[in-house]
Amino acid sequence: MVIVMIGIKIAYKDVEWETVDENKSEIVEENPSVDSGQVAEEEINLMRDYPLWEKLPYSGDGFTIQRYEGELTLMVENRNEEVLETIKEINSWFLENNIATDSHRLIITNQVED
Repeated sequence: MVIVMIGIKIAYKDVEWETVDENKSEIVEENPSVDSGQVAEEEINLMRDYPLWEKLPYSGDGFTIQRYEGELTLMVENRNEEVLETIKEINSWFLENNIATDSHRLIITNQVED
């Protein structure tokens, strides 16, 4: 921590900082460059590409879905002997959440214990 602080002090040693008059009040517009339409569009894109992100991690019988690996791609850690059983349970979860069962790509890593 001390090393980081020393590095910051060295990096900014020649910077002239503006002094602030504590008696002077100034109204600053919050996020003046943020367009609410742009934010809404980005949210729509996120919900389209990652519709289940709020429900993760999700654990079922012998598997866990930890995260999205990319757009519409889920990483599944499988501990079941039968991968088809895991896929069936994931498809049921999709249907419970009004998600088409063929909408996502599943990357399944098998972690079956011997």
